Amino acid sequence: MKLVYNFQPECKKIGFVYTSSETNSVSTINSAKKYCDENGIAYEETSISNVSELQTAVESLLSKGVEALYTGNDNTIASAMATYTSAAYPKQIPIYCGADSMVADGGFATVGVNYVQLGEQVAEIVKRIRAGEQPSDIPYETLAEYAKFVNKKAVKDFSGDFPESAYEGFEVLVEEDGTSHFNQ
Repeated sequence: MKLVYNFQPECKKIGFVYTSSETNSVSTINSAKKYCDENGIAYEETSISNVSELQTAVESLLSKGVEALYTGNDNTIASAMATYTSAAYPKQIPIYCGADSMVADGGFATVGVNYVQLGEQVAEIVKRIRAGEQPSDIPYETLAEYAKFVNKKAVKDFSGDFPESAYEGFEVLVEEDGTSHFNQ
């Protein structure tokens, strides 16, 4: 939620879209709702069960006056970013995401999973196992660091206007002209 307020400090209501059958997505949205509840941030939520419901779900949230949309790591929605953005961006509503891949596919910004970094971290664990270490002896790990990416083409698509200071610390994943730096 801090990501949203970095770019939209006057945002009055956030919309959450998630797939109800994806535990990872439900968990992320529940955490976001808890944060909002604890900090007096208004939100609306809607869930989908399949991609065909996405456009209607987004339109429903937009009709309730949301000023930003957020979806965490959600595989179903990630597979339909073109539908998601085509519903939100003409209404000038940015989409904040949980992963770099979603930003590469049209979302606006993330502080989330960088799958390249995650793969490198997993590879290090695999090396330890191949060297003879028992998996049960390896402690549980979370991501060592989170990605901070923005999509400048998306900003153009939803007619965003943010001060340059809002972009500090973020890497441009997609340039305004559509040039992508994803996985490079």
